[in-house]
Amino acid sequence: MSTSTPAQQSSIRPLSSFRVHGGLVYVSGQVGVADGKIVEGFEAQTRLTFENLRSVLKQGGSSLDKVIKCGCFIRDKKYADEFNRLYADYFAPGPYPARTTLIAGPSTDAVLVEIEAIAAIA
Repeated sequence: MSTSTPAQQSSIRPLSSFRVHGGLVYVSGQVGVADGKIVEGFEAQTRLTFENLRSVLKQGGSSLDKVIKCGCFIRDKKYADEFNRLYADYFAPGPYPARTTLIAGPSTDAVLVEIEAIAAIA
């Protein structure tokens, strides 16, 4: 099973927003985009990124509480503490997913955070 979110349907990138295989849903990197526009500010972008992740997980038959592993990409180290606080909000009370976080520039300068995930099917 594979699908695209509205934001990715207009993208020229060859990708699916998620794929399901072997009882797992693999979610491509999600960003803080609404109505085709990247929201401003790190907290707003991160919260919207998590909401977009939640939506794609639901489409794939899963949810945030079933996430096994996250790959997180943040633009600048100065956002690390704020990201950890927001990440904890979405996965509280735990157990937290396994996670890799890289300080790296996502594909567009305006994107401050991107999150990909692997989750069990609910």
